[in-house]
Amino acid sequence: MIGDEYKNYTFQNIMNILMGETSDEVDKRQGGLFYDIYTAVASFGALVFNAFSSVAKDAHPSTAQGEYLDLCADDVGITRLEATNAVKKVYIYDINGNLIDVDLGLFVTPKGNGNLLYALVEKIDIGIYKANCATLGKVGNSYIGECDLLANITNIGSVYMNELLFSARDEETDEELRIRIKEASIGSGFGGNIIDYRSLVGTELPTVGQMQVYSRNYGDPILNSIVVSIVDNDNNPFTQEQLDEIKEQLDPSSYPGNGRGMLPFGHHPIVVSPTEKTIDITVTIVPKAGYTTEGLSNAIEQKITEYIESVKHNWAYISNYGALNLYSVIIYQAQIIAVVLEVEGVLSVNSVIINGVDADYELSETKALQEIPEKGIITIL
Repeated sequence: MIGDEYKNYTFQNIMNILMGETSDEVDKRQGGLFYDIYTAVASFGALVFNAFSSVAKDAHPSTAQGEYLDLCADDVGITRLEATNAVKKVYIYDINGNLIDVDLGLFVTPKGNGNLLYALVEKIDIGIYKANCATLGKVGNSYIGECDLLANITNIGSVYMNELLFSARDEETDEELRIRIKEASIGSGFGGNIIDYRSLVGTELPTVGQMQVYSRNYGDPILNSIVVSIVDNDNNPFTQEQLDEIKEQLDPSSYPGNGRGMLPFGHHPIVVSPTEKTIDITVTIVPKAGYTTEGLSNAIEQKITEYIESVKHNWAYISNYGALNLYSVIIYQAQIIAVVLEVEGVLSVNSVIINGVDADYELSETKALQEIPEKGIITIL
C-alpha cells in the first residue's frame, strides 16, 4: 500500500541501523554517550518517517482521507456532496377532523420525538404542506405518524406526517467520493456526455441518489432517446410524480430539447426509475454445537439484508470505466456465504438458493429494463 515503505523505519529499526554502522570499539551500551545520542535521533527519525507515510497516503485519492481526499477531489473538479434535508408531506386537521390552514414557517415534530423539527415551507392544498426537516441527513427520512404542531392554536385537532416527498442524503463518505473521483478522472463532463449527466447526481439534483445513463439507439423507433434511470437517496425508485418533476428540471416540457433546463440543446431524455426485483433467498446451514438454526435465523437474516442493501447502494456503480453505460448488478452466492459465516454459531453453509436457482442471480440492467434488488423472503434451514 502507498506509504507502507516507510513503516519499517520504527524507533527500534533506526536504532539497529545506527548501532550497526558504529564501530564496536566505542561504548554503545544503554546509558552511554552514543546510545543516548542515537535514542534522540531514532525518536525524531521515526516521527519523520511516520509523517512521510501519512503525506504519501494523503496525496493519493485511493488512500487519502477526510480533508485531504477533498483536495484530491478538487484536482478533478468535484466537491464532496453535503447532507440535505428530507421533505415530508404533512396534514393538519382541526378538532372536527377537517383539514385546516396554518401559517407557513411553523414547526411540527414527531410525537414523542422532539429532537426532529420539520418546518412548513409550502402549501400543497388546504391543510396539506411540504415540510423540510431542520436536521440534515437521512435521519429525517423515515418517520411516518402523528406529530405535534409547535404553535398555540386552539382549534388544532391532529397533525399527521405520512409521505416522504424527497429523501435526504447524509454527507458523502470517503469511499463514495473516491468512486466519483475515479469516474471524473477518466474524462471531463461536457456537452451532455455520460459523465456530465452523472455529475448532476447530488449536486444540481440533490434528491437523486444514483443514476444510470443509456445513450440513444439511432434507428430504433422505441429506444431512440437517452434513458436516465434514477433512484432516491435511500436507493428506492421515485414515484411518477417525482420523476415528472425531475424531468422538468432536466428538459422542461414547454421547451423540449431546447436547452432550457439542465441539459444541452437537443437532449430530451426519458426519465425512469428501475423496477424493484424481489430477491428470495434460502440458506441451509450447519450450526455449531450449542446453537440451533432457529436461534441463529434473525442474525443471519440481518446479515443477508445488509448485503442486499450494499448491492442496492452500488446499483449504478461502473466497474468497467471503458464502458460508462454498462452496469452490472449481481447477487452472489459466495458473498451470501461469507456474510452468513460471520454470524457467531454458524459452522458451515451447505447451500444458497436465490430466487429458486442454485447460482448467482444477475439483475437486468439494460436500456429497456433496469432492476434494483429488494429483499424478499429469507428462509434459513
